[in-house]
Order: sequence, then structure tokens, then C-alpha cells
Amino acid sequence: EEEQEEVGELFDKECSLMVEARKMLRLWELSDSEVIPLWRQMNQWVLSGFDQSNARLGYTFDRVYYESQTYLLGRKIVLDCLARAVGERRSDNAVIIDLSGSGLGKKLLLRADGTSVYITQDVGLAITRFEQEGRLDGIIYVVATEQEHHFKVLFELLKRYGYDWASSLHHLSYGMVNLPSGRMKSREGTVVDADNLLDELEQLAVQKLEHIGSVITAEEVRRSASVIAIGALNYYLAAVTPRFNMLFDPSSSIEFEGNTGPYIQYACVRISSIINRAEGLPIAQYPNALTDDDAFPLVKALIEFPSIVKRATEQFNPALITGALYETAKAFSAFYRFRQVIHDGMADQQRLELCQATKVVLTNGLKLLGIGIPDHM
Repeated sequence: EEEQEEVGELFDKECSLMVEARKMLRLWELSDSEVIPLWRQMNQWVLSGFDQSNARLGYTFDRVYYESQTYLLGRKIVLDCLARAVGERRSDNAVIIDLSGSGLGKKLLLRADGTSVYITQDVGLAITRFEQEGRLDGIIYVVATEQEHHFKVLFELLKRYGYDWASSLHHLSYGMVNLPSGRMKSREGTVVDADNLLDELEQLAVQKLEHIGSVITAEEVRRSASVIAIGALNYYLAAVTPRFNMLFDPSSSIEFEGNTGPYIQYACVRISSIINRAEGLPIAQYPNALTDDDAFPLVKALIEFPSIVKRATEQFNPALITGALYETAKAFSAFYRFRQVIHDGMADQQRLELCQATKVVLTNGLKLLGIGIPDHM
């Protein structure tokens, strides 16, 4: 990491493009009248695009922080602590800190020209969040494994700066997502645009729904396909333990069978259909309807689900939830295959209640993953 920073600093000095970029950064920090409007315009383009994609995915944020609002505080903290001999100034005027005692080497905090770096901005951001949000139990940084060293440095730096809450910070490190054609690399352009990916998944979902296209409108197909596409994406990503690299295959993610989001969604739609058909029917009271071998695995899965969610939270691992949802949906399919809920024009009360309990668990589990349930499948 330290060697990479030295190479990066040399690149900044020798590359003419980086020299110009650094000059523009200094002008930005000085609120230059030409640079600031350009920066605002470019930011607006990016943020508007983010807003559209996030709205499509159903993502919302209670608060959004920007680097431009935190870097000054970060720089002030670095300089204040430098005055207390926490850190040192190099001969070229750059500010660094030696974390070798913690196995983290030396870290650049301010460049020679006084401009901030990522770690400086993250110092300001962490402090801002704790001050604005009041009492926090902690902060979880969801960032790729490639930044593990960065966050170790950040947390150690905040501890040395005297912030006792630094021990409550956690880096949820996740692996990289690969394509069938290779690894996604933003710097090489081998990435997938989120909207294009959703378009592809929606089209695949529409093809899956063709068998019911004659009984619902084209608009209903489109709405259901959108929910299925988002469910396929969110579930597929969540089903892999975060630290592992994964291969994302759009066609596999949209399958209605196997450990996929659409399979769980289909189970919910199927149960809703059973409940709707049972509405208004006479209720039958059959003794011991839930004590047979077909019902037991489903009952067991429902009972265990809350403890699995608790464990997933403690381990920061949503894959435990997807696994539990899959086992529950499989258990329901096996139960329903051999045990009728509606027969002879009557609804079996215990089996119907088991269906209702299963729908609650599956619906809540999908909601935890940001997945809705389509109207039709």
C-alpha cells in the first residue's frame, strides 16, 4: 500500500494530465469562479442519473453526504492533530502519519500542495455522521475487499485522533462481481450499466411470463416483469457470502426454479392464489392435519427463520437469509404437492393457516432483501 502511494504520487507529478487535474483541484478548493460552475454541472449530470437508477431499483436514502461537504473538516482535524504531534510533515510539505506499529505502514493525509486525499475526506465524513446523527451504535461501510487496507487505516487513524467510537466502525468487505466474459473493471470499461442489466432481466422475465400473457394485459406483464427483474438481481447478489467473488449470470438469476429470487416470488404468488381461492369457502376441521411428515419440514423452517435472520444480522451475511427462504419455499412446494388445502369445496383450516404463515415469512424475508412480489407469475 505504501509503495503504491509512492508510485501514485510520482505519477501525479510526471503525468501532464494529472498535473492539470491537480491544478484544477487546487482551483476548486479555492472556489474558482470558472471551475465551480463546471464542477456543479458535471455533478448534476451524475447525480441525476443515480437518482433515476435508484428510483427504478427502489433504493432510498435518509441522508446523503458529499465529499465536498466533509473534506474541510477532515483537513482541519488532520492539521489540529498534527499540532499535537499526531502525524508529521515531510520535507515537501505533505502530511503523513506512521502507522507501522499497527502493521499499516505510513499513510499520506495531505498532499504537498495542501489538497486532501480520500482518507482525509473519510475522517471528516465519519465525524460528521456521528455529530449529525446523534448517538449511533456504529457505522457499516459496504465497500469492496480491495479497500480493506484503506479502512483499517481509517479506523486506526480515528482511534489515534481520540475518537472512542472508532471501535464501533465496521467494514463489510464484499468480493468482486464477474461476468461470464470476465471480471468487471471500471477503469477498463468492462462494467455493466445497471439500467441496461435491468432492461435485459426484464426482457427475460417477459419471456417467462408469455404463458400467462393471454389472461393479463401487456401493462400488467411489464409491471410484473419489472418486479421479477429487480428480485432476480437483488437475490442473486445477496445469495453469495459477501467476501466471496461471484459470477453473475443474468439467465440463471431469472429462472423460476432453484435458488433464485423468482422462485421465492413464485411461491408467494402461488400461496396468494390458494388463499384467494379459499376465501368464502366453508372451513373444515381435520385433526392432526399438520403432524404428517410433509408438514413438519415446513413448520420447522418457519420456526427457525427468526433466529436465522438474527444470525445473518450478527454476521453481516444476507446469504443466510436467502438460504432460509429457499429452504422454506422448497418445503412449502413439497407440502403442497402431497397435501390439499382445498378439497371437496372446503378449506382445511390448519393447512390454510400454515399457507398464510408461510406467505408472511417469505414476504418479510424478501422485503429484508429489497424484493417485492409481482401480481402475476
